[in-house]
Amino acid sequence: MSLNILKDITIKQAKPKDNDYSLNDGEGLILYVSMDGVKRWIFRYTFNSKRKKSTFGTYPSINLTSARAKRDQYLALLANGIDPNEKTKQIKEDVKKVEAKKVNPRTTVKFIFDRYLELKQHNERLKEITTDKATSRLELHFYKYLPQQHATQINDLTYEMIITLLKILENENKLETLGRVKNLI
Repeated sequence: MSLNILKDITIKQAKPKDNDYSLNDGEGLILYVSMDGVKRWIFRYTFNSKRKKSTFGTYPSINLTSARAKRDQYLALLANGIDPNEKTKQIKEDVKKVEAKKVNPRTTVKFIFDRYLELKQHNERLKEITTDKATSRLELHFYKYLPQQHATQINDLTYEMIITLLKILENENKLETLGRVKNLI
């Protein structure tokens, strides 16, 4: 099968016709020209005896060189027994998971406890030293044992996690500190 058949000038001169048509670049890469003039890159391939296709985007936002590079990446995946569409889906899911795990500073355990102590100090007219001690206790005996320390999200905090953290204080025989931290959380 021929490879890199298309020229940039051929793509630029491709005009809409009465019917949709395609221009072949070889190795499964096709420029699909619709009746409304949209030029779309499509890669057709066979995986596990099934014909599949993937769209790379539209021309000119995806130029000929970029489309060929993406085709070559897909051919490399196929050569290693990997379905390019499935790999793309997996990457998108991984990106979504990473995005979901980004820390929102307003929902961290530390932020919420700090706001709670501020409100408690204001509403109950506590002295600043009282809230400073409470903050210090949380710093020394609670936050440092959290999985992401100060960045731990409040909705990631579980009952089991809290019990485990409190048992650390109990095992160190810091029973008074245990009681004070327990009252704070």
